[in-house]
Amino acid sequence: MRPEANTLLRRGALSLVVALLLLPAGAGAVCPNTVETDEQALWNVHNCWPAFRDWFRPFFNLQSDHWDGSWGWATCDPTQAFPKMWDSAYLITYGLQDSSLGPWHSDVDYQRWAAGSQHDFRYEPEDACCSAYATAFNGTFVTNRVEMDCPSFKGRTAGVRAGTMLHESTHIIYGDSFGVWSHQSNLPGSNCGTEDCSDDWYFHLLNAYPYGSLAGHRHSMNQIQIEYDCDLAEFGEGWVPYTTKILAQSEANDRITNRIRNPPGWTCGQPRPLPAGSANPFTYSSGRDEYLACWGIAGRISSNCNDISDLNDKQMCFGMSTSTQSPCTSMTDRNLQLACYGMSVAPNYPSNCNDIVDAGMRDFCYSVSSWGTSGTCSGVTSPSDKALCQALTYRNSSYCASITNANDKWFCYGTASRTNSYCANIVQ
Repeated sequence: MRPEANTLLRRGALSLVVALLLLPAGAGAVCPNTVETDEQALWNVHNCWPAFRDWFRPFFNLQSDHWDGSWGWATCDPTQAFPKMWDSAYLITYGLQDSSLGPWHSDVDYQRWAAGSQHDFRYEPEDACCSAYATAFNGTFVTNRVEMDCPSFKGRTAGVRAGTMLHESTHIIYGDSFGVWSHQSNLPGSNCGTEDCSDDWYFHLLNAYPYGSLAGHRHSMNQIQIEYDCDLAEFGEGWVPYTTKILAQSEANDRITNRIRNPPGWTCGQPRPLPAGSANPFTYSSGRDEYLACWGIAGRISSNCNDISDLNDKQMCFGMSTSTQSPCTSMTDRNLQLACYGMSVAPNYPSNCNDIVDAGMRDFCYSVSSWGTSGTCSGVTSPSDKALCQALTYRNSSYCASITNANDKWFCYGTASRTNSYCANIVQ
């Protein structure tokens, strides 16, 4: 736990569409008072600490008129719902170690992300029979709130419940006056059933965002939940119960498998950080794909893009060949998507490159998107990638001569000069 979080507590800082976390049906109509796995052990750590209670109530925005009575507002009984929320808030606030090798984000980042007071919503309990752990509401004609349903208080550890809080807050953080930010369609084999409950993964490297600076960097609902659960599993403080860590890891990996549309190539328990990607947004898995992309982009004949096997490469081809951004919207790699938004309409909107995480690709995008006014390819370290960047930036194919890979060289000649005859030399 970093000193800043202690300081935050001492200062006492205060600062329609339904979104569902689905589970098998069968929750009871009334929330039972039960002690969940390791709930009592975690409760014994803070031992009903009044100062934390008085801080977390307004910061996370739990109000007495919703949590009083049998919900446990005034009790120190961890069988009841309000003390269980107290446990989860305590984990979010204090539960992570500081480490230069992780976690994905700091405890201060997570507590601000989940706090109702920071995003104009409140947490409420809900005892109606339902098939959800929690439900988020947002919009002009509703009260912005997260309803914590009975299943969140039965058979869920405080750590997994904390992940649910972060998940639901994300629905509201990126919602608008018409409702919450919704999930997307599921991949084949997902355990979501008929409901859409899957999300894109917004790629970023470990330590990409300095301590306390996560706000404003988009994460999907399942992504922020996965990152927190895995951080708790791998970087939880020594007093975090062992079972809480194990179940958090299991929850994270289940969601990576079933609820992420573009899996990050990493699972909880594997070494971090994720490897850095190539600075070059025009890399292809096969000669055939590069051949088709070259014909499409160089000749501005978008029909050549149709048979490219990789979705992101196909949509990049469509965007570049038609000089429009609309094909970029369906791309699943966020860095490539932003590069597409910028480069497809060069030299008009290089600001689309701002949030690309990889520094080399960001410079490549700035340079090409601005025709050299916002970048000069100086941040692209690979000589061949830099040559392509310069050729596209200055629309000068003479830079292509130094590229060592023959297919890449012909791709460069074709796209930089807008002459598709060069593309015929690419070996498929």
